[in-house]
Amino acid sequence: AQDVPACGERDPHVLAGVLWKSQGGHWYLLAAGGPGTTSVEATGGISGSANGNLLTAKAEQGARAE
Repeated sequence: AQDVPACGERDPHVLAGVLWKSQGGHWYLLAAGGPGTTSVEATGGISGSANGNLLTAKAEQGARAE
């Protein structure tokens, strides 16, 4: 998240994501939020959402999520 106080040292929420290529040659976004994350949503070049702190979404090589 950009420009939000929830990512500062006083309220350290964490979200990380990576593009991963399966052995079958398919690309995925793997994203995880820190404890207390209730949902994760990707927009931009990748779209997907999930309840909880984990998200897996189909992607294209080189795609960028927001």
